[in-house]
Amino acid sequence: MLYHAMNNTDGSFETVDSEEENIPTTGTDNSFSVENTAEIVREFNAIDAIKSGTFNKLVAIALHILQEGDGIAQSALRAEALAAHLDEAEEIAITDSVDNPERYANGVKAGKIKTALYLSKTYKHARSTLVNFLEQGGDLLNSDGSVKGKTAIEKEKKIKREGLSPEEKLLSLVPTVIALANQTAYPNAALDNFINQLRG
Repeated sequence: MLYHAMNNTDGSFETVDSEEENIPTTGTDNSFSVENTAEIVREFNAIDAIKSGTFNKLVAIALHILQEGDGIAQSALRAEALAAHLDEAEEIAITDSVDNPERYANGVKAGKIKTALYLSKTYKHARSTLVNFLEQGGDLLNSDGSVKGKTAIEKEKKIKREGLSPEEKLLSLVPTVIALANQTAYPNAALDNFINQLRG
């Protein structure tokens, strides 16, 4: 674990990072295994006041996956590859700490864990930020080859969104709507209900 909770004088909790917190975004092949990513998922779950170091490790995982898949060029495929890796890691992280986690009974996610019940908001936001950024064709590296941080990624997403037409903005919401529907017990029914609400 990279973070240690400390109770300070005013009774609130703060975090202190260890030397591991600032590890470079490179490593052995084992550093990028699904099991290792599961440990990162657990770090996000451990405390919501997470610092940028763990987000940077998630970016490193994403970069490694994209480098491993030589043919992964299309933005949707890049996002799908990262999402699939994270799905496996989340399964490991949750089953390691929760006995008999609740799973979907029906729909396209039948048999999968209802991850929204067990993952921290901070982790879910980090995952969404990265996957959506890749879906939109974002590049995780700056022009000088350095890795973009969370703030830079979110700023780039905001700038790109501000330059979109209303129609393009509406279409950009599709991945978010689908992702939220997939967190419900009956994704197809949730999407149908959403569409019915739009139609009035």
